[in-house]
Amino acid sequence: MFLTSCRGKEKEQKAIQAITVAEAIRDQWHRSRKALELVVKTDQPEVLAKMGKLGVYSYSQDATVEERLSLTGVAFKYVSDGKFLPDGGEILTGDSTASFYACYPYISGITPNDTLWLNAPYREVLYGKEVSRSFVDRFTISMRMQCALSLLRLRLESTDITDLLNKVSVSGPQLFTHAGYSPYTGEWHGLSDANRPIEFLFDRVMNNYQYVDVLLPPVNRPSDITVSVNVNVKKYTLHTTLPRLKRGEMTQLNLMLDASGLKISSSWVEEQRDYLVTSENKIDTVKVGHYLQDDGSVSTIRDSASVAVVFVTDGKHGKAVALKDCVGTKLFSSGKLTSGRVFRTVDETKKEGIINPSKTDGVEEEFRLVYKPSLPYPESCALGYTNGCTLCRGLLRKYENEKREGVAERGDEMLEELMTRKGAYVPAVAELVHLYYLFHPYTEQPLVLEGLDLPKGEYLSSSESSDSNFYMFDFNHGVVTGAFPKKFARMKLRLFYVF
Repeated sequence: MFLTSCRGKEKEQKAIQAITVAEAIRDQWHRSRKALELVVKTDQPEVLAKMGKLGVYSYSQDATVEERLSLTGVAFKYVSDGKFLPDGGEILTGDSTASFYACYPYISGITPNDTLWLNAPYREVLYGKEVSRSFVDRFTISMRMQCALSLLRLRLESTDITDLLNKVSVSGPQLFTHAGYSPYTGEWHGLSDANRPIEFLFDRVMNNYQYVDVLLPPVNRPSDITVSVNVNVKKYTLHTTLPRLKRGEMTQLNLMLDASGLKISSSWVEEQRDYLVTSENKIDTVKVGHYLQDDGSVSTIRDSASVAVVFVTDGKHGKAVALKDCVGTKLFSSGKLTSGRVFRTVDETKKEGIINPSKTDGVEEEFRLVYKPSLPYPESCALGYTNGCTLCRGLLRKYENEKREGVAERGDEMLEELMTRKGAYVPAVAELVHLYYLFHPYTEQPLVLEGLDLPKGEYLSSSESSDSNFYMFDFNHGVVTGAFPKKFARMKLRLFYVF
């Protein structure tokens, strides 16, 4: 009886010891667990905030069931300084040997073994490659996000900034428009449907370089392609061969549209391209007071990229005035120069005058000019012609020819300034008068444009009164006159833009 009792107590003690050891191990495991964070290493830190969320998946051999389930394709949201944290709250793990995968964009419910079937046009997809890990205060996984697609970038330019871009399409035997993709590994499968056009529709004035980014499944061999561009409802086509379409690379084709058609002006390949991640909010309806940016886009917010403010628009296209004058004063031209279009009178009768003077100004009838944008002045007079773009195009064509022939004298000329500003033009005098009217209307409220330095003093225009004289406009007094010589009269210059 005594021996039986001793053996029972010995078994009980061993069971208690086993439980104690298990509890100690479990307690040690819980104490060793760290909060998980993902840090993305990149040369484009500003892009991480635009990503917003990444998908994270983990394979673990030495973790609790709870930990394993907590890392099966969860969203990690961007915080700051490259750091992403679990969107649903802190995740603790003690398995420092687990394998981690990351993908962008975050897609709920997928695993590293899953394949998504995608169609062109493709959007940016990235996958993570681990570069290091640390297990100190927190469990930190450091990764670099890899581009899974190749990028073909078309940069379009036209010699006429009023041209309207309608459509761009690309096709070729190595440009596949249907493919299987594994988001967590970056692998491609079943590439198919080549030679089908990948189309992009536009309704955009070519006032600046127009970029069309075509993301494509990687193909590491030469690729014949056809590029078609529709401008002003007319189709232009060219054929060329790309050296390759390698994963993470960019091939850029710079295309020029001129009187001879569409051609490649230059091209290059970048072996490591930037991420194409954007959080831009496209404006459905452009309004007066929106801002034209230096890339030709329109923004509701004025920032360091803003170059002009919209003062006329139909909701899609319109005109914008530069926020500031060009530096210094300029000449119309230091040599003999004309667009070939001359306006002998301001309003069909007068050579000069004052816009909408009040009765108390004491202006004689022969100098009074009545103006409203709705008045139907004929295009044969200065107030009736509102297309400074066309006037500048004619002036620039002759100016550049003279420069090539060594005839044009370079100096502080308005066209020299214009040639440094993409998408800008020197306004016709009627456009300056229109802007003046908006600030000094008959009965309506004066226009207020935030961030605009109001024009003050005498300004150049692209309107000519003769082969040797041009029209200027005085914003202080509303004076229009075509009596100033092109070669000698220095005045301020305020550029306009079309969009």
